[in-house]
Amino acid sequence: MVLFLGYVGFPVWAMFVRARRRTQGWLRFQGRSIFVRTLADWILVDPKVIEWKSSQVIVLRGRGTKYELSFLTTETLTRAVRRIRTAYPRVQETLAENYKRDV
Repeated sequence: MVLFLGYVGFPVWAMFVRARRRTQGWLRFQGRSIFVRTLADWILVDPKVIEWKSSQVIVLRGRGTKYELSFLTTETLTRAVRRIRTAYPRVQETLAENYKRDV
């Protein structure tokens, strides 16, 4: 039983960890659409919630999707959020619990 769990469990665990690894990507605005570049493709994002995790990190949540985006400066983050709100005026903004405590 231990051998079977080690033989099957380790590869499944490794795939899960690899899938959750942070990757560098890009954010592209095209008209009223927002795309996130992942390792393989450009993915259209339909954000419903912007969650502020810090002054340089946000999480875009949509239907079944969640993208954590990090920016180099606070200024670039605020410009991106302004463009997201312009393209999607019904998007809601929330603060993460740890960000609420820091502010």
